[in-house]
Amino acid sequence: MIYPNTKKIDKNFIRVQLLDLIDNTDSKPILVTGKFKHMNDAVWYTFTTIRPYIENCKTYTICDHINIKRTDVDKWRRMYATEHNRKFYLVGFPFIYSHYGIERGGFKLCENLGCSPVVMTDDFHEIKKKMLSKVFSLNGFGFEK
Repeated sequence: MIYPNTKKIDKNFIRVQLLDLIDNTDSKPILVTGKFKHMNDAVWYTFTTIRPYIENCKTYTICDHINIKRTDVDKWRRMYATEHNRKFYLVGFPFIYSHYGIERGGFKLCENLGCSPVVMTDDFHEIKKKMLSKVFSLNGFGFEK
């Protein structure tokens, strides 16, 4: 297949910027935002417009979308069609996986956070922001205040 815009392929298919975060997080979870897209998929939940969250900073979209296994999300909360296009905070780890022989960036939810790693924007106040600065890392990735 010929791709006319390799920057778009890097961002959307390979997720290069998500892969770059792996070496810049000190093995700590990261906090990103994404919009939930209700797709009636039996295996995956899709979140789009993925951006790192840093308090009081405007960040940019690092990948077009990520898919997270429904079973991983459903451990913490159910996602509903009525939440389509709603913004969520996701806590987890970027990782590498192979898709048709091509390495891509993925996102795995944090299991040992002590609270849900999937939080609707309206419920974000439940996570103490002071804790966020101690737990999460974007070490030198250009997101400093």
